[in-house]
Amino acid sequence: MFEYLDDTIAAVSSPAGIGLRGIIRLSGPEAFSLAGQVFICDNGKSLLEAPGHRCIAGRIKLDTCVTLPAEAYTFRTPASYTSQDIVELHLIGSPPILAMLLEKLTAGGARLAEPGEFTARAYFSGKLDLTRVEGVAAVINARNDTQLRAAEALLHGRLSKRSIALRDRLADLLALIEAQIDFAEEPIEFVSQEQ
Repeated sequence: MFEYLDDTIAAVSSPAGIGLRGIIRLSGPEAFSLAGQVFICDNGKSLLEAPGHRCIAGRIKLDTCVTLPAEAYTFRTPASYTSQDIVELHLIGSPPILAMLLEKLTAGGARLAEPGEFTARAYFSGKLDLTRVEGVAAVINARNDTQLRAAEALLHGRLSKRSIALRDRLADLLALIEAQIDFAEEPIEFVSQEQ
């Protein structure tokens, strides 16, 4: 699982079924060039020239005579979720159209992403710690409001921050206790019984 972390992956990132908007996400070194093969910018420029953190209006070219309105959201390395170049193509949420587009992208050189691979890349690049990765999974699998709130706390690192603070406090106390043991003969108190 996740044997290759430096190739370009693609996947449908919107919920299954018909929707107002469908999303296909690409991540990796060829994300912009592959997306540029199917996306035509309204401003006439190439998608390869697009900076990060932009929404670019345009059209998806499914074949020579069929185009659909779309938007490309661009994220450049290292300021992206996976620390790699990312392009999200937002278009009509029709499962057959999304499947056709995904097929074009994989035929162009992208690999189908495995479940959780975008988040795995974020973890392996140091963008997320393990508690936040668990938070992503918990948000996806939340079945009610209480579970969603707990998952959100994981996702935003509240548990991680509390764990780090407790770990640091325990390390400080351990150092004081070791000093107390080392200087047991001296009339110096490094740590009180209450601490």
